[in-house]
Amino acid sequence: MGAPRRRVAPIRVVVVDDSEVFVSALRRFLDDQPWLEMVAHTFSAVEAIATVARLQPDLVLTDVDMPGMCGLDMVRHLKVVASPPRVIVITFSPEYRRHALKSGADGFVLKDEIVGVLLPLVRDLFTARLKARLPLIPGSARAGHRCPDPRIPVPGGRRRVSGKSHQWPSARS
Repeated sequence: MGAPRRRVAPIRVVVVDDSEVFVSALRRFLDDQPWLEMVAHTFSAVEAIATVARLQPDLVLTDVDMPGMCGLDMVRHLKVVASPPRVIVITFSPEYRRHALKSGADGFVLKDEIVGVLLPLVRDLFTARLKARLPLIPGSARAGHRCPDPRIPVPGGRRRVSGKSHQWPSARS
C-alpha cells in the first residue's frame, strides 16, 4: 500500500458583484467544482477590500459597475498589498477588457462566456510556472509554461510530475 493521499485545499474564491441573481448563479456554478470554494461574496468593492484583507482568498472574481467604488479601482487597491490574490474581472461590457488588465487584473471574462471560459482561465492562472503575475486573456499565448497545482483537476486524470505519476481529482466527483 502506498502512503495516504494528502487532501489538498481548494482554491478559495471571493465574488464581488452587486447582483444577487448573478452571485447566486455563480455560486451554483462554482459549487459544482470541488477544487474551488466560494468563501464569501460582497455586493460592493469597498466591502470586498475588507473581506479580502480578512479572509486572504486565492482568487477574487469581480464585476466593474457597482455602487460606490468601481471594481477596477478595487483591483488596483488589492494589487498593491503583499501577496495579492489573483483577480478576474467578470462583466457584460467588452470595452472594459483593456482597462481591467491595465488596472492589474489577472484575467477578464464576459458574463455570457463564463461557462466555457472561466474554468480554463482559472486553471491557467493557478498552474502558470512560478505563479507569474501575467494577465491572461482566454486563448492567449501569454499563459507561459505550466507546472501542476494539486488543486486543479487535469483532463484525463493523470499527470507526470517529477518522474512520478499522480492521480488528480476529477472535475466531477
